[in-house]
Amino acid sequence: TIALSQIFFVLFYLYTADLLDAFPDTKTILVMQSLTFACIGFLAI
Repeated sequence: TIALSQIFFVLFYLYTADLLDAFPDTKTILVMQSLTFACIGFLAI
């Protein structure tokens, strides 16, 4: 549902921000974000 995907996005955004501090690697962040959007698309169905 939309609500679940939004909550998931917020949690994953915070998690990605933590990863950015720990591992300032652009490729890692891009991979995590693409996985996030893939999961959001799956939940939105």
